[in-house]
Amino acid sequence: MMRSNTMKFENSFAFKALYLSTALLFAAMCAVRTARILYPNPGIGMVLVVFVLFGAAFLLVSRFAGKISPETHFSLRLPAAAYMCTYALTLHMEAEKSILWLIVFALWYVFLRSALEKESSSPIRAAALILGILFALFVFFGSQLERYGRLEILYLLNEPAAVFKMLFASAAQALMFAIALNFAFAEILARDFSSPGMGSCFKSAALRVLALAFVIFVCYLPYFCAFYPGCLSPDSLYELEMQLGIKELSNHHPYLHQLVIGLCLRLGGTVEKGVALYSLVQMLLLSFVFGFCVFFLGRMRVNRCIQTAAFCFFAFFPVNAFYSVTMWKDVFYAAVTLGFMMLLVWQGCCVQVKNRLVYTAALVLAAFCFCLFRNNGWYAFLLGFPLYILCNRRNWKSLCAVFAVVVLLVSAYNHIIFDVMGISKSAAGEMLSVPLQQIARTVKNDPEVINDEDAEVLWELFPELDKLGEIYSPHISDPVKSAEVFNSWAFDSDPMKYLASWAKIGLKHPVSYVEAFLLQCYGYWYPDVEYWIIHNDIEENQLGLEMRPESIGTRFEMSMLARDISQSEPTAILFSLGLMVWLMIIAAALLVLKGRGRTASPIFILAGLWLTTLASPVYCEYRYMYSFVVCVPLFLGLAIGLNKAE
Repeated sequence: MMRSNTMKFENSFAFKALYLSTALLFAAMCAVRTARILYPNPGIGMVLVVFVLFGAAFLLVSRFAGKISPETHFSLRLPAAAYMCTYALTLHMEAEKSILWLIVFALWYVFLRSALEKESSSPIRAAALILGILFALFVFFGSQLERYGRLEILYLLNEPAAVFKMLFASAAQALMFAIALNFAFAEILARDFSSPGMGSCFKSAALRVLALAFVIFVCYLPYFCAFYPGCLSPDSLYELEMQLGIKELSNHHPYLHQLVIGLCLRLGGTVEKGVALYSLVQMLLLSFVFGFCVFFLGRMRVNRCIQTAAFCFFAFFPVNAFYSVTMWKDVFYAAVTLGFMMLLVWQGCCVQVKNRLVYTAALVLAAFCFCLFRNNGWYAFLLGFPLYILCNRRNWKSLCAVFAVVVLLVSAYNHIIFDVMGISKSAAGEMLSVPLQQIARTVKNDPEVINDEDAEVLWELFPELDKLGEIYSPHISDPVKSAEVFNSWAFDSDPMKYLASWAKIGLKHPVSYVEAFLLQCYGYWYPDVEYWIIHNDIEENQLGLEMRPESIGTRFEMSMLARDISQSEPTAILFSLGLMVWLMIIAAALLVLKGRGRTASPIFILAGLWLTTLASPVYCEYRYMYSFVVCVPLFLGLAIGLNKAE
């Protein structure tokens, strides 16, 4: 019955018209944008040529789609038609005053009718309910911080009607999300998404990895040509100047990453060629690790559609392409982290390793780089790896040995660069973003809770304490931890004295402390946050570095395309750090429900990375969590694609 109804609806004139209109609209938008990238001022002829190419690609996809079942065909086409209808309805109407509310209500009614009839086990219902409540809480607090700049509910306690409305809305969100998750978990657990084999024309694993890496590298190559020699932010220039001897060496940016930059500068001969060489090395590294991740999913028998989705994310997601030619430690660190996670997943799946010595050496090297290519990586490793060992107790001896070796190597490395080479450490203020923000917010909003004794201590840390409230910015700690405002030397002389004063002030007015912390980090867990993501130029510098003027038109079009995709519906949500965090949480829950807790155990280390990022100086810096983002396809693909453990 379902098959006949599906075919009847799919063959109707209304459905074909909607689907064709959507396809033509999408092809036209892609054609115009692509033509502008190829040529700054394209004529109608070039646009038509590109449109024909997109049309040919569409026909090929349609020909392939005709070979699959009507139910699957319908499920693939229906979102396009639904998007076209929604776009047409909302084009000239505001959502609050349009019929869209009734349509959304009807869609939810239909979905809930199916979802509530879906049978599921007690663990699934429990996981869905817990995640639903957690998500509702995050949305509840995040929306208030984004809209009001404070926890508004705490200031409305004398208005019970407003408080009830907020709590009722959150309860409804928790219920809706729990029902949706319960339906999705039950569907995924009831189906087999595994693949019987690799499905590749390459018999050699090495050739398949190289082929995948080559295609991804080719996708990044136009960005290298357009943004030659590479994108450089103030942090990039700071690292360059340290390696050129212009500024004193410091571990404010990890010295291991500076060594990579220094090597590229020496091999390049000139600064410009050195930067270009660094961009090429980084592109090659990302391409290889991303290609190997797609291959790894295939080796784990994950469905080919999931492999294809992961490949498309790595190859065509604009952030990956821009970051591949940007000199940031975070990009190198992302490749290291993804490689480290794959090694840990391989260990957790108890797969037999042919050469155990080579595997252990690779694991130690990856863990060592994970600890040192970002300063918070060391703390994330210390927090997460013991929990990983606990989940993989079968191999506790070898894992404890790996942990001990890495700790010894990192300790020896730190001794060499700090004590032997005399490289300076990061200033104390770099690690104190949260407490400094909390003090500054209290000084601004509740100065009366600071008595004379506490004020005397704070004057030692902040020579201009009376101006601290004016300097305070809720979303970034750079103003209050700058050398002109914060006396890091005084803190280093007696840290316990100042931390005791900080704790005493917090006990008097905890609301300011809680709000200051949440405002400093909510972009890392609340999905609906807008913040800059890519850096697409070279900052003014004294090194004579600049991009080629003849490619300015192409650079502009590429940047505008990335901006349009990242700020337009429905693709904007894909650029949300909060979404990535929630996808990782859902992936972990799915793996546990499938009895594959050991496969999910490396997420403990990523959780340590996320927790330490909450204390970063900016509330939503995408590059700080880029290593987390690139691991989402790996764990989400495994969570969906792997079958239940026997």
